[in-house]
Amino acid sequence: MTGPSGYLLSNAAAGDASRVVSLSDAEIAQDDAGLRASISGRPSWTSAEYARVAQERGHARALLEGYRRFGSRVLDHLGGAFALVAVDSRRRRLLAAVDRMGQCGLYYRVSDTGLYFSSSLNRLVELHGERPELDPQAVYDYIYFHVIAGPRTIWAGHAKLGRAQLIEFDASTGTVDVRRYWLPEFAARAEQTIPLLKDDLMRSLSDAVATVCPPVSGSVACFLSGGLDSSTVAGLLATQHGGDKVDAFSIGFSAAGYDEREFARITAKHFRVRHHEYCVTPHDVAESAPRIAAFFEQPFGNSSAVPVYHCAKIAREAGMAQICAGDGGDEIFAGNAQYRAQLIFNRFAALPSLVRSATEVGVKVSSKLLPFWPFTKAASYIAQARLPLPDRLQTYNFLHRNDPAQFFDPAFLATIERDEPLRALRAEYAVLDSRSIVDRLLYLDWKFVLQDNDLCKVGRMCEMAGIDVLYPMLEDRLVEFSCSIPGRLKMRGSRLRWFYREAMRGFLPEAILAKGKHGFGLPFGIWLRDEPELESLASASLDSLGRRGIIRADFIERTWSQFRAGSASYYGELIWILMMLELWLQCRKL
Repeated sequence: MTGPSGYLLSNAAAGDASRVVSLSDAEIAQDDAGLRASISGRPSWTSAEYARVAQERGHARALLEGYRRFGSRVLDHLGGAFALVAVDSRRRRLLAAVDRMGQCGLYYRVSDTGLYFSSSLNRLVELHGERPELDPQAVYDYIYFHVIAGPRTIWAGHAKLGRAQLIEFDASTGTVDVRRYWLPEFAARAEQTIPLLKDDLMRSLSDAVATVCPPVSGSVACFLSGGLDSSTVAGLLATQHGGDKVDAFSIGFSAAGYDEREFARITAKHFRVRHHEYCVTPHDVAESAPRIAAFFEQPFGNSSAVPVYHCAKIAREAGMAQICAGDGGDEIFAGNAQYRAQLIFNRFAALPSLVRSATEVGVKVSSKLLPFWPFTKAASYIAQARLPLPDRLQTYNFLHRNDPAQFFDPAFLATIERDEPLRALRAEYAVLDSRSIVDRLLYLDWKFVLQDNDLCKVGRMCEMAGIDVLYPMLEDRLVEFSCSIPGRLKMRGSRLRWFYREAMRGFLPEAILAKGKHGFGLPFGIWLRDEPELESLASASLDSLGRRGIIRADFIERTWSQFRAGSASYYGELIWILMMLELWLQCRKL
């Protein structure tokens, strides 16, 4: 869905100093007092007054009236998924913001002529009238994160608003203020018993699905991977509308360890929904990868974009106009495997110093005398436990396991701040003042896993397939409820999503509750060894990338050698990331 797009001229610009241009099909409202408002997405109002205005006259009119009365505090009355801009032309001031979880995007550029904004990075570049330069730091960050984490973008001078952020611009002075307008409150409700919390969870989930996922033309569609969240969404849709009104779409692979269709079938049978499957092939990957790289507005290296695209595509071909996704459940109810590992490291760090020192010495000696897997693995864990959070989350990062000087061309590396990605992680981790490691890790992932990665991936791939996507797991009241569950219940011991699984007993099939975290990965590295079509695409892409003065050609050669001799999955992922960077650069004729 297209969102707000335009610019506000500064005092230094020629012509009308308060000119605002809207270039989108987002809702727009204006009045005779010089106020204008534009909003897109699926906003919702917590104020009954503005909810009534929105219902009668549209969300843009409600935003305009709220902005007139409250200024930026209008965001206290607004929820749901949205990107918005409100302008006071007489005072020459602008407010722009995105929703709490970053489901909608908004980009901006501040220049001598004013502030340019758009929900599309491509459109923002067009608005300014000239192609900007690539930001070398963004390229480095892409290799580090596999995506480009906001506020940075691939284009120098262009920025992205973070989740729950607003920007205020005063055209008279050129002043720009970017800040958060909302922080979650991770405050456990001590008076609630576990049975009552379970009832509240089921009610909150049901309300979220009913609110976010209304049926279209009598039916409703959902992704179904066979995991907890997609199974929950499918089950609640079937409960609310009947299984014969629900179309569930699944993707599989002809590769051992990657195909979850067995679990998707269990859920589909349990809730009696109409189930559709598609098996992604190596040819599908070779054919769609260049088109997928081109469709993203900046380099994007998460290979699971491929199955998401093909799943959305079969839903669209089946006549679906919108589809519900389960993204966000792991990040609000503690389902990512790294949470378990970090709690183990923290427990080790909390041991008495004498016990910890004796353990470290014993493991160090054992790993030297007996350099076998159990001892070397233990030595690795101890080394990680010594690192503080969030630094140790990046232990397996390519740019920590490889010297950047061996990775990047020297001239390119000279323009880079190597510690910038870690500084960004540390800054976000420090925002939340909580003694719960689980809650702090969840909050960190709201940015780096959800907004900058998963939501971008699913949103863009659904847009490419021509279908709208909805995220019931990110409904505001459900997120707020999740924050009230203590971290010790979200995880019990090393059991991920303990509370959630317990609450879902009797609703979800036992096989779904018992399965471990799987993910939605692409067996690219496995296929790359045996599929000439993929090998040809990757080889040509990396050869071209090696001539750009970014990645060292000898490093690319070593990567191929390590891929053939070592872990196909690990080095296959690196090859994918480099390949998608080159394909993106090629499609932009850079």
